Amino acid sequence: TLVSGIVWGVGAALFLPLGDVAHQMLTLLVLTGVIAGAMTSYGAMWRCYMIFMVPLAALMEWRLLTDHLPLHYVLAFVNIVYVSVVAYSAYKTDRTIGKVLDITAENAELTRALQYQATHDPLVDLVNHREFNVRLREVASREIEPCALIFIDLDRFKEINDRGGHAAGDEALRRVSEILKAHVRASDTAARLGGDEFALLLPGCPSERAREVAAAVLAAIEEFVLRWEGGHHFRVGASMGVACAAAGEADAAALLRVADSACYAAKNAGRGRIEVRSASVLEEPSPFEFEALRPLQ
Repeated sequence: TLVSGIVWGVGAALFLPLGDVAHQMLTLLVLTGVIAGAMTSYGAMWRCYMIFMVPLAALMEWRLLTDHLPLHYVLAFVNIVYVSVVAYSAYKTDRTIGKVLDITAENAELTRALQYQATHDPLVDLVNHREFNVRLREVASREIEPCALIFIDLDRFKEINDRGGHAAGDEALRRVSEILKAHVRASDTAARLGGDEFALLLPGCPSERAREVAAAVLAAIEEFVLRWEGGHHFRVGASMGVACAAAGEADAAALLRVADSACYAAKNAGRGRIEVRSASVLEEPSPFEFEALRPLQ
């Protein structure tokens, strides 16, 4: 659009002096008419036209007025009115288009913000339970790579809530969430499933790598100390269940069932443990309930 405006403007500047007054007047009117059409769509184009048109219109106005002919006085009046109307209309249209674009950008930003709020937990800024379900289905549907699912249930979290209050419990959840974020890749998903339960979804991750990730996360959680008001120091632990599936063998319901059962077994075995199982192994149902995931079963 910028090149188009320059070409039209240069053409008008070159050919305008070649004809008589009528020819020059016609050239200016055509040029301003093109501006009137271009200004509704392309801001850069009408600005280029205006840069060339205003000086040419001013020269035309001077020539008409200096000829001292009654007809030329009329043409000068028509010229100045027409050019002024087009220039004003172009200005107003450009401002209107600018406002529309600003509103569109604001709406797009608001849509992104609302979408983020709908898919993330507001307390810990991790993916929420609903979005986790969506991503789990997507990962499980891939058949070209292995995947792993890690369930994390915090140990001794109730003690923080009882002794430090809910504010201390919320801060502990936020700090644990930061630990999870620090141990996952951009392609992974860290989610809060509710309460003190979290999950890590690791696409393209073999079982040995999943075990290493779980061990690193567990070590970081156990090293974490929450220093709270009144000189209180709180520690949390975690029990983890890891469900692994080979390429082409992943099933969302099986991953959930196995990871849930493995986490329950780790907690019953003394807590602070990691239980790794294949997602092809059917386990006894555990008391943990994930109501939003029932449609998967």
